[in-house]
Amino acid sequence: CEHMTLGDGFALLKQKRPIVLPNIGFWQQLTTEEMRLFGSASPPPQQLCMMLDLRTRTQQRELSPSLLFGRFAKAFLLPDSEADARYEQQRQVLAEWPDGWPVAKAVEEVLLSSLEHIHDSSRNAAIALISALLENGCFTLHEVREGFVLFEGIDCNDLRLDIPRIDEYVALIHQEADRRG
Repeated sequence: CEHMTLGDGFALLKQKRPIVLPNIGFWQQLTTEEMRLFGSASPPPQQLCMMLDLRTRTQQRELSPSLLFGRFAKAFLLPDSEADARYEQQRQVLAEWPDGWPVAKAVEEVLLSSLEHIHDSSRNAAIALISALLENGCFTLHEVREGFVLFEGIDCNDLRLDIPRIDEYVALIHQEADRRG
């Protein structure tokens, strides 16, 4: 593997472990080192080009899992008399959810955001959003489970001052997730 270009090394690694994808900053560090060693830099893989494009578009629109959850929750909480509007607004959120966000972190962020919402059904809205993204193929079950592991790692004591009902909210999240399977 000596004197292998970054592009060739990445292709070999991708063959052995298809899930591998370095973050953009790390790739840039590696291309700097490749330039120093070989005098040229490999172009980024297509996946990183897509993620760089996503990062740019996301920054332009300032999207985040929290923001999209807030919009989904607002629609989720509409009364039955506004079911058409509820469905359309939820559909828009699902359509806007970009490919390429780290799923586990996005799940964690959505669940944490739901803790900050006062309405009792906000936790149900978070699970409904995650379930819909899972059903749409945006998430895998394994990624969602990883997000729940991250969420379970939060220190509730640090949040208890700002969210006095945090234990109740966390229990509701688990109950709703269990109910939905």
